[in-house]
Amino acid sequence: MSRFTAAAAMVAYTMCNQKCMSRMGSVIPMTTSFGNDILPMFRPGDIACMTPKGVRLGDAGWICDPAGNDDFADHANARRVFAALSSGFMPPGHRWSQDALDTYANWMGDGFQP
Repeated sequence: MSRFTAAAAMVAYTMCNQKCMSRMGSVIPMTTSFGNDILPMFRPGDIACMTPKGVRLGDAGWICDPAGNDDFADHANARRVFAALSSGFMPPGHRWSQDALDTYANWMGDGFQP
C-alpha cells in the first residue's frame, strides 16, 4: 500500500468515526437518529419490560415527542429515559456504557431525530 493510499484510508476512517460524510469536497456532519442509533441499543427485553409501565422505548413517535411535562420543558419522554439510563436505574441488570450514553446525548443534541 502506498503512503498516499494509506493516508487516504486513514482520512476516510477518521471521517467515518466522526460520523461525517464528504460531498463535493465539503464535510457535512451526520445527525444521530433514534431508528439508526438509539433503538438498536435497547434490548427486546428492555422494551417489553418498560412498555406495560407506559415507557414505549420501541416507539419513535413516543420517544421523539416534543411535549414537556412538570420535570422537563421539552421532549420529556426522551429526557426522562436518559435520566433513568444515566442514573443506572434502567435497564435492570445492564447499565449502559459511557459511549452509549454519549450517543444518546448526541441524539438529543441533534434534535431528537426519529
